[in-house]
Order: sequence, then structure tokens, then C-alpha cells
Amino acid sequence: MTKGATEALSALRTVQAFNAEDQEREKFHGRITGILELARKEAVATGIFWGSSGWSGNLTLLGLLAYGMTNVHALIIIPNHSFIFRWISSCCRRTDNRFTE
Repeated sequence: MTKGATEALSALRTVQAFNAEDQEREKFHGRITGILELARKEAVATGIFWGSSGWSGNLTLLGLLAYGMTNVHALIIIPNHSFIFRWISSCCRRTDNRFTE
């Protein structure tokens, strides 16, 4: 856009001498419209990308939550889980009393 504006302004006297202001205005409008369309397409693509990334992340977390709920419901706890639970609870007790009240 800046390049197009600079070209149009640098050739202003020539354009005025040949009475071609309307043609230059249309050419500038076409360039600006093209840039606007490109920016709009980029915005839509960016929105789709970030929206789908957020959706898939939320779906993954919900799946993990559902898997954990089924394990708790079926009382399926492997030895590593109990180690992790003890480690987290000991960290909470050591650092702050807010978590152990």
C-alpha cells in the first residue's frame, strides 16, 4: 500500500498534466482493494487455525478427564499413580499450609 501511494504521489504532476486523475484513482483503489482482500483472507485463515487449535486442545483435555473419571470409577490405579499422588501431596505439605487445611 505504501509503495502504491508513493508512486502515485511522486507522479502527481505528470498525472495532472495528462488529466489522468480518475485513472490513477481507480488504479490505486484496485491496489488497496486487493490488499484488503488479502488481509481478510489471512484473518480468516488465522481465525480458523487458532479456533481449531483451541478446539482440539479442549477436546484432548476433556478426553483425558473422561479417561481419568473412568479409571477412578473402576478403581483402576497402577503403582505409578499412587507414587505421583503421594509426591504431589508431600510437595503441597512442604511448601505451604494452605493446601493441607
